[in-house]
Amino acid sequence: MVELKECKRYTFQKCSEMYGLTIGDNATTDDIANAQLLCGVGELVPSEKINAAVAAVFLYLISNIYIQIAESSLHLKRSRIWGTNGPYKKEGSKAILYAAVLHGSIGLLLYVVTIIAIPFATSPLDNRTSSIVVGISQFFASIVFYIMSLSVPQWFGVYHSRKIVMISFTSSREIQFTLAWNMWKQLISMYFFTLYFLCVKNYTSVVYGIVVGIPAGYLSMVITKQARSTKYSMHKTKIAIFVILILLIASGFTVWEGTQYILTIWVPDDSTMIATYCLLVWVVVMVGSHIFMYQYTKVNKSVSMRFKSEIFNQPIIGDLVNDLRMEELVEGDEESFCSNGDVDVEGQADENKAEGDVKEQAVIEDTPSTPVATEKKKSDPIKAEGTEAAAANKSDVRRSFVVESKEGNEILDNFTPKRRIKFTEEAKFKTAATKNQWGYGYVAPEDAPTYWKLFISRLADTFPCLCGCFKKEYLNASRRRLDFRSNADVRSKSTIALKYMQRFVWYFMSLAALFFTIVNILATREQCKARSALVDTFEVLYPPDYLTGKMCAWDKPGPNATIKTFESPQDAENANFEIVHCGACGNCSNWNDITLQYTSREVLAAVSKKCTVKSIGKKFDHKDPNDAVVRCNMETIGFTLPCSQAWAWDMINTKNHGIFTFLQANVANFVSDMNVTYQDITLATIDEAISGQIFVPLVGATRRRMNIISDISRPTNQQCSVVKQNWSEVFPDEFKPPVGGSYTIQPPGKPSYTKVIVGQDTSP
Repeated sequence: MVELKECKRYTFQKCSEMYGLTIGDNATTDDIANAQLLCGVGELVPSEKINAAVAAVFLYLISNIYIQIAESSLHLKRSRIWGTNGPYKKEGSKAILYAAVLHGSIGLLLYVVTIIAIPFATSPLDNRTSSIVVGISQFFASIVFYIMSLSVPQWFGVYHSRKIVMISFTSSREIQFTLAWNMWKQLISMYFFTLYFLCVKNYTSVVYGIVVGIPAGYLSMVITKQARSTKYSMHKTKIAIFVILILLIASGFTVWEGTQYILTIWVPDDSTMIATYCLLVWVVVMVGSHIFMYQYTKVNKSVSMRFKSEIFNQPIIGDLVNDLRMEELVEGDEESFCSNGDVDVEGQADENKAEGDVKEQAVIEDTPSTPVATEKKKSDPIKAEGTEAAAANKSDVRRSFVVESKEGNEILDNFTPKRRIKFTEEAKFKTAATKNQWGYGYVAPEDAPTYWKLFISRLADTFPCLCGCFKKEYLNASRRRLDFRSNADVRSKSTIALKYMQRFVWYFMSLAALFFTIVNILATREQCKARSALVDTFEVLYPPDYLTGKMCAWDKPGPNATIKTFESPQDAENANFEIVHCGACGNCSNWNDITLQYTSREVLAAVSKKCTVKSIGKKFDHKDPNDAVVRCNMETIGFTLPCSQAWAWDMINTKNHGIFTFLQANVANFVSDMNVTYQDITLATIDEAISGQIFVPLVGATRRRMNIISDISRPTNQQCSVVKQNWSEVFPDEFKPPVGGSYTIQPPGKPSYTKVIVGQDTSP
């Protein structure tokens, strides 16, 4: 017996040595052929030199997380409370730095642990599945490169994007939470895809992907800052075109590569031609979308350009660290507010003016008192109290605010500045807002809402349909929500529909990536178990006396044949019996079932699959004659009851031990692969390794034991060569079960087809 210390794929030489297969100078032709059948030829696992998906993920994350941190810093600089002239500048800067370092470190740790753990959990991954994973990862990389090709021009200020609404923050806790929320939105958006793309164990490829992705992300930010600077602003369109071309070339190349990897599994003969067609279609999509964005920008250029692009006009992280070292507030800042509360964007406006851009101005107003409002105060004391609180905070609403990023919840195509107050009792704070020369609005950390309330409030705000149960209690937990807008969102229905469609597609793809990652992990466990059990199974099913030991034989072919077990081929010959199959007779060693073994060989797998499905959602008992699977075997195949029960047990036992391999096989196109080897573990391997030790002796007659030759090559020592029956002459009639049906046949390596089986229930 061979002890397998670890589950892994071995080279042809190592595999042959481990399992005692002869491949040396003294090996015969059969020995070499048997070794190749059981150990393959030592192909390498399909993989890329540089993991394109990992490179794309880190390019995306570095760029977008930098933007989140930079936006938060810029927003505070423009606040009367948190900005350069504000009394709480140090607290605000510390909150951003703390959140950025803490959550950035946790996110990095999460990705590092994942990069190490997932390849280990899925190794050794099936070769065909590896090709599919690599191909899909290339597709994903192409999509990310394409998205970046659209985002970078927006950061440059070349492409149009929506206006940003400015809203206030009242506590450092809320500042930390908002930055953390936005950072984790970026981290999670890529995480589940990364799980799936790491299933192929190739740490070198992943490291190369990281080495390429991180510098590329940093470089994209440097280029963007330079393009936004006064020195290069006149050339930013040319720079944008150059960056777009690089990203589009990378996107096109990864589409072509990914298509090749996938088609080598599904359509190997035409993979190059189809990949070329896919590339051409993708090029048309990419070029067309950029033409659309260019035209859309020309039409909307007089409306607004993205506020986010301003973050590249000054250093960000360095400012945060330096601010914390300052003991006194610094007077004056080019990013501070004018005396009337409007943003001073003179320098930026000049730059935009030269290009024909009109820079948006932040204007926040309050709805004046009306008889209707007064009436509401009387009728609703809770809302009235909230109204009074908002009126007291009017100066803060006008002067202290932070810009919410595109990824936030307050993005509008057009901002309607009118407000209404909506303040529930649950949102009250323990103490009133601190009042000083800067006005109302600051809330000390100990009086601010808890992180849990902020989290639930954001969930209710982001997913109002799913989190409606939390909405009433937590929606206004943040003082920021005192600026609750009424009828301010004027986005068109098509824009809103597109937003939710994008969310749905991204969430669906993320869940699919997570699902198939779990499938790959659990399928690998199933396959490792089968690989370990296969050694013992071969020793039981093909012992040294396989061709010289017990034999099942009949006196003559026919329904009335006498069939019994003999201790050796010689004993059967001496009794004038003909050998039917190697091994002792079993539950299927009768004329009816032996007939079906041969006549149903084309459709038996398809019929068995349909019968197995009948067990889903039902209690299974193979000993029960009325069990759905047992009855299906008797009706659609025609097995006798004992034989049907044995086959039913085999079907369900194999299903229970190979369900994830079955799911994996449907994606990687190896459901019909009936090879049984030590390398890539198929469903046939699991069937033989896990169920074979009990099933084969129980049924007695199997096609391999009967020496029925099929298109699937088997090692010569597993074929019962002592059987001399000419099965085509013994069973000349076609397969005709009690109940007919239509079945999809999937020959190994060939296209599937449908075959209609005429049953005995069909009228002539």
